[in-house]
Amino acid sequence: MPRKRDPALKATNRLIGDRIRKLRQLQKLSTTALGAKLGITGAQVGKYETGRDNISAARLVHIAKALNRGAGYFYLEVE
Repeated sequence: MPRKRDPALKATNRLIGDRIRKLRQLQKLSTTALGAKLGITGAQVGKYETGRDNISAARLVHIAKALNRGAGYFYLEVE
């Protein structure tokens, strides 16, 4: 049976995903191009951006580096 996701966790995943998407678009990168920098597929990047999949702390650090930001950028004002 599938697990039910905590609504607060889902909202946080969406907020972080939105920030990833905005930075990616500002840098004119496709999901495929960002995925190539991270060693993952563009589809997986899309899942992170929509909040569908959780992002591990280690993966978030790699995403932040690929987008020239500190990992803390994604957590500012997350509640």
